[in-house]
Order: sequence, then C-alpha cells, then structure tokens
Amino acid sequence: MAKTKSKPPANPVWDEVIAELNEFASTLQVGGEEALTAKYSVRQLVVTPPPELTADQVRTARDSLHLSQAAFAQFLGIGVSLVRAWEGGTRSPKGADRRLLADLLDHPAHWQARVKEAVSRAS
Repeated sequence: MAKTKSKPPANPVWDEVIAELNEFASTLQVGGEEALTAKYSVRQLVVTPPPELTADQVRTARDSLHLSQAAFAQFLGIGVSLVRAWEGGTRSPKGADRRLLADLLDHPAHWQARVKEAVSRAS
C-alpha cells in the first residue's frame, strides 16, 4: 500500500506571508506599478561604490597606522603577500577591502585607536 503524504501543520507566520504576497500580486495585477508605489513604501538606494586605490594610497593607509606589512595584514585578516601585491601595484584591493582602506585614509585617528585596542607587543 502506498503512503499518502500528510499536510504539515499550519504555520500562522507562513500563512500571513502568503496572504501578504497574494495581496501584493493582486495589487500589481490590477493597478500595475503605480498602484504598488501608492500602497507600499518603495525606496531606491544609491550606494556610492568604494573608490579605486593606488598602491601609494594603500601604503599611506598602512603607514598612518605605523604598522609593518605583516602586522597590517594580520590586523586586516589577510595574507602579507596580498598587502605586498597591493603596495607593489600588481593587484588592487577589491570590494570591502577598498571600502575599509578608503575609511582608513579618511579617518586615521579612529583606526589608530582600533589598532591600539587590537595589537599588543609580544614580551
């Protein structure tokens, strides 16, 4: 005899989500995009991409923290070879690294304090 699949118990949260999605679809179908923007908050965000950084800017960011390449790499959680490549101009920082390095250049005092909290000298 074949097993029949039983329905899982009702989940009020999912029921509410499905009801809201059905209402959203109905509003879109009846009134189009204009009806949606009248009924729902529609926000568009424009996020400025992080700036491209030169090898000299990466070195300036590191120098502002008074760290060696090895210590800077440890502070950022990356390999020292990547720091060397950035500073040598053979690779460029990407994504979040660019955002962080740009912030380092813009707010060196803030990052000097973060380094002071995170770095200690071995005795």
